[in-house]
Amino acid sequence: MKTILKGHNNTIQNLKLPDTCQIGVQVLAKSENLRPEEILLTIKQRLCDSREYKDPVEMVWDTGQGNSVDHLKRTIANFLLIPEKDVLLAKYFPSKCEWTVLKDSNTQHNNKKGTSRSRRKNQHRATRTQCNPYCIKDGDLIAVKNISKETGELVDFSTAKDDENKAEMELQNGHSKDESSNKKNCGVASASNQDNKSIVTKSRKACPEVGLTIKVDKFT
Repeated sequence: MKTILKGHNNTIQNLKLPDTCQIGVQVLAKSENLRPEEILLTIKQRLCDSREYKDPVEMVWDTGQGNSVDHLKRTIANFLLIPEKDVLLAKYFPSKCEWTVLKDSNTQHNNKKGTSRSRRKNQHRATRTQCNPYCIKDGDLIAVKNISKETGELVDFSTAKDDENKAEMELQNGHSKDESSNKKNCGVASASNQDNKSIVTKSRKACPEVGLTIKVDKFT
């Protein structure tokens, strides 16, 4: 999903979409009037000690109230009725078939020793989820783990399907590298042949001229 048309008074023309852009339409159970600061996320809760998830649900997150990882965690915890301290989040990156755990840099800074002034300064460094490395936007898939019920690897959000897609992606990348290598080798061989031809031509041109003597007998 690239973006969502928000606001009843907004028009598709304001999105400045290209001619080849695809537009999706969803029939809602009730009317929505999303504001620009609201983000529509897809939430999937992980089944405990499993690589499967519950059915996805949509959630509107108001970043106007806060856009840090902690605020998103609090919002999702209230939405799913899970204690906030037991919530662990991860965002899915389909281009890599990978999950990235959402961590607030504010927590990391607070764990370090420092002066009271530096600690106050660090309180304002909470990671903005709409910036790198997370860049959360409309339509993103956020996975949720209830860590109080997990006994396996907490930071592993992958599924069997992710493994299959990643293996297929690596295979395709391998084929692309082989084709690129073959083209490169062909180019080197062609250049080498051209160089050899050039050397032969130069050697022929470099041969010294030899004088010819023609003897004609007299026939009388």
